[in-house]
Amino acid sequence: MVNKPMIDGIQILRGLAAFLVIVRHGTKEIDGFNFEVGQFGVDLFFVISGFVIYLTSRNVDWRTFAKKRLVRIVPLYWLVSSIALMGAVLLAKGTMNEVFYEFVLSLLFIPHGDLFPILYVGWTLNYEMWFYLIFGALIFFNANLLKGASITIFALVMLGLILLLFNDWEVSPFTVPLLPITLEFLAGVWIAYFYINGFNFSKAFCVFLLSVALIWLWFAPNASAYTVWRPVAWALPAALIVVSFLGLEKHVSFRKLTFLMLLGNASYATYLIHPLIIRFTMIANEKVLNGMLDAWPLLVVLVLGSILAGLAFHLTFERFLINFFNGLFLNKKVKTC
Repeated sequence: MVNKPMIDGIQILRGLAAFLVIVRHGTKEIDGFNFEVGQFGVDLFFVISGFVIYLTSRNVDWRTFAKKRLVRIVPLYWLVSSIALMGAVLLAKGTMNEVFYEFVLSLLFIPHGDLFPILYVGWTLNYEMWFYLIFGALIFFNANLLKGASITIFALVMLGLILLLFNDWEVSPFTVPLLPITLEFLAGVWIAYFYINGFNFSKAFCVFLLSVALIWLWFAPNASAYTVWRPVAWALPAALIVVSFLGLEKHVSFRKLTFLMLLGNASYATYLIHPLIIRFTMIANEKVLNGMLDAWPLLVVLVLGSILAGLAFHLTFERFLINFFNGLFLNKKVKTC
């Protein structure tokens, strides 16, 4: 049985996932770039999330589970969303009532309007909270987590597809949590199950899995945030990459990759803060520098600025908030996954 507080390969993948998303959002702001595959970072995050939640939550009560998950996700998200709110007010994006209404629903992880929160990357956290709710309920009812998660998520996805079929495949706030993308969490759960029970892959086989995933990504069709077929395009390569990195744990010393490990540790903070850094940098380049930065130099500044800001937020605000609320609700400082 596996009992390891941190899996280095998973931390590396978290950093990679955050990097892909940053580059994707940076290229969207610059004409002439096309990096749609960067969205795949989200799918990688979802598979990793399912893996981590199953791995760490099999022997906890539902209250501890809920507290640990809320402490890990909510404080920093609310902080960065508040900064986004100030930006929306300053840029006069809609009336004050509209902005405040969007802000409140965003904090409550409720899809609304155009389906994106005031901090637009928060759409993925709406799915995270949905997954936590399902898992928390299974823990509360003392259900088998593997079977319960499988049956529940499959049933909800089937319900979602039926509703979409009768609504001309138009996604609404109600059908958002029922989309097939939730199957990516389930893929992570099953990977964790087999990981716990032990699998031993050769280095060559892990490299083969990784190669298959990369080839699949190369030919996979683009799939936007709420595309029904997104798991077909990107769930499989995400699962294969996670499995390959888990297998490589016995063959590669990931911990020696110090910067990548740090980037993985800071991945959540980086993921949240980078939209604001990108927006600020674009405004500064246009208003202050008169467009002096163009194409590649601008992209490098966007990416590096986001990474550095993420690291800074992780080392200051994120660590402080997690330790503070762990002390408040769990009476201890805990390393959270």
